[in-house]
Amino acid sequence: MGLRFINFPTICFIFLLSFKVVNGDPADGVFNVKDFGALANGKNDDAKVAFLSASTKACISNIAAKVLVPEGTYLVSLAKFQGPCKAPTVFEVHGVVNALPRLELIKSIKISAPAENLNTDGIHIGNSNGIEISSSVIGTGDDCVSLGQGSKNINIFDVFCGPAHGISVGSLGKTLNDEMVGLTVRNCTFTGTDNGVRIKTWPDCADGIASDFVFDDIVMNNVQNPIVTDQQYCAHNKCNLKVPSRIKASNVSFKRIRGISAS
Repeated sequence: MGLRFINFPTICFIFLLSFKVVNGDPADGVFNVKDFGALANGKNDDAKVAFLSASTKACISNIAAKVLVPEGTYLVSLAKFQGPCKAPTVFEVHGVVNALPRLELIKSIKISAPAENLNTDGIHIGNSNGIEISSSVIGTGDDCVSLGQGSKNINIFDVFCGPAHGISVGSLGKTLNDEMVGLTVRNCTFTGTDNGVRIKTWPDCADGIASDFVFDDIVMNNVQNPIVTDQQYCAHNKCNLKVPSRIKASNVSFKRIRGISAS
């Protein structure tokens, strides 16, 4: 089994945080969750003791540290990883980390990572239906919430976002038949973010759908780009911009969006 991101059945949380907490011992700075009691049987909760203990020890290490999740299936019900840490800390996963069998509600969660930590999405949703995120505070070096292909009927309420790149749909179009249908973002606040609400699709891509989005009752505080719809998204400037995007964006509404733009 190769290296993979933390993989939940319905939600993918990507943690590349700078943690902070207790004293680390291994000379190589590697804190294996199995050394802290993780059973990796997919049945026993490995979060409360093993994952938290390993990350706590790693965070207060005086040298660069790694929380290692080796091969196996880990059940994680509730875990809080908090930083900053004394030294750079990486969360490396070679196994599968599962949440509860039906994770549909994410509520009162707090995610914090330094703004300069790139590619640290707070919550990433893909190939999921009927997920709700509410009453949460998210600050990262990338998107507070990113919504990938295959996501349907997603509701995001009462979320405070910042610092971050905002709440983003996509990017869509990099794979075949990308589709995102049904999104409501309501009563959210963005503070000091690069973007507010954003839709991203690639040019010169396969056919796809982005539809039925509602962005409503949103406050922007010192946001560089409060509303972005970019159908020529090109992350590394290696795109054929002469060919338009084939992702059909339709039935998208922006209502009651107010505040101050930084640009």
